[in-house]
Amino acid sequence: MPVRISDYYVLNPVYEPPRIEYREFAFVKNGRFFRHWAFWHIRELRTFLVSFAPEEVFFSGAYYQHPGIVPMDEKKKYRVGADLIFDIDCDMLLTQTIEEAYFYALKLVNIMRYVYGFQQILLAFSGRRGYHVHVQDYNATRLSPETRKGIIDNLTANPDSPYFVPIDPVVTGDRARLIRLPGSLYIRGNHTGICRLLEIPGVDRIDIHLQLSPVDYNRARTMPLISF
Repeated sequence: MPVRISDYYVLNPVYEPPRIEYREFAFVKNGRFFRHWAFWHIRELRTFLVSFAPEEVFFSGAYYQHPGIVPMDEKKKYRVGADLIFDIDCDMLLTQTIEEAYFYALKLVNIMRYVYGFQQILLAFSGRRGYHVHVQDYNATRLSPETRKGIIDNLTANPDSPYFVPIDPVVTGDRARLIRLPGSLYIRGNHTGICRLLEIPGVDRIDIHLQLSPVDYNRARTMPLISF
């Protein structure tokens, strides 16, 4: 017998985003979209998921002083930062396979670590056709729209570049973007999946085809850097 949504959330605690009290949350229930929710503690969110039993759960990459305020234009006035978020979807790839999407997700993680110097990185399977990479370092949350665009261009402008990663530029460029909450269900139509946190393998297990070895990243860099 299928497990009920509420039972799933009783048995499976969802991921707790850093500084949860500054995040906006959104939910899909019976085909309707509900957003502008805020929670002071992960316990509140988990209790809500059990009682409300949504088919999909999202949280903001952005941090707001008042995450529950509406309308959105008013909420943006209280934004105090935003994670750097990337979405890699199978439909954007040459082979359109989940294996290729995973390869690029790991490549992106290593670029963020060894080229840009970020360390607080989360990798998640979307629950269906791709992967999400969240960069949560403090310096990343303070990046300007112009700097984010520069990162997008560095990753996507040249398919022949060793740093090429086919990310969705809209997701990365939109600081108000909502992203699936790891640990949550993804129920849409006949599809049922789970957005799962993934362990990031050690760099020695990944061949990401960079011109610059991660071991030598302090000695020379061939990619434009960002300043904070």
